[in-house]
Amino acid sequence: MSNKLIGNKSMLQEFKEKREHERARIEEKYDILGFISSGTYGRVYKAKAKQKKETSDEDTKIPVYAIKKFKPDKEGDVTTYTGISQSACREISLCQELKHENIISLQEVLLEDNSIHM
Repeated sequence: MSNKLIGNKSMLQEFKEKREHERARIEEKYDILGFISSGTYGRVYKAKAKQKKETSDEDTKIPVYAIKKFKPDKEGDVTTYTGISQSACREISLCQELKHENIISLQEVLLEDNSIHM
């Protein structure tokens, strides 16, 4: 397996940097209103979608979201990123399948700073 080097960076490293730069961050999409609760697999925050400048009608309801940030895997005091945990995969998959008027629906899944947000 060979990495072609362009200057001092590999093509994969350049791609990752470009993708990360173009990806919208959570702080750009949502206003975090506060902390709701913490559990075994993560922390849940209350947030609302940021309004776009052209839609500033006072009658428009801004949706409120619960954003879950999964806890990273830890080995001792060092936090390591080893991929997406099995429990996170299960929860994401289940939430994508659930469709009922009395159950919240999954809007999106984001990977940011080696943490999964849903």
